Amino acid sequence: MRALKSSADPLENDLARVYDHWQEVKRNRGQQAGLGYEPRDINALGAVSVIASRVLKVSVGFEEVDPNQSYEALVLKYPERFSDDVIAAAQERLKLGASKVNQFLQQDIQFFIKSSAIELFGENGVRPSAESWVGRKAHLPELHRENSYAEKS
Repeated sequence: MRALKSSADPLENDLARVYDHWQEVKRNRGQQAGLGYEPRDINALGAVSVIASRVLKVSVGFEEVDPNQSYEALVLKYPERFSDDVIAAAQERLKLGASKVNQFLQQDIQFFIKSSAIELFGENGVRPSAESWVGRKAHLPELHRENSYAEKS
């Protein structure tokens, strides 16, 4: 974190702020505020490579943070540093995230199942359009009352 904060690269400075935000969100939820393998991966591969990889693999955590404090937001802020496919994936995830939250909140009955594309569809990555998801079969876990909770933000 210190290396990112003291870097001359503005992308790395912003990445440090994203990580600070992510850790604060975790602390506020009573969770451990670690960064997992992120520091190791950044040291080995570089910030741009790690961000691109996480965006293309639809890494978990996006739903937990402010979209403006996400890898996807960094891709759009520094598009010259990323390939077209990474930019498209970031745009799609941010667009879908905002529209799906609004649709969800307008429903009379709301169920939210947090999962990943791998768990639901058995594949990695973000599909290029919302239409490409239509008609897909997904495996949804069983909901049990004793394991459920309600939370409204």
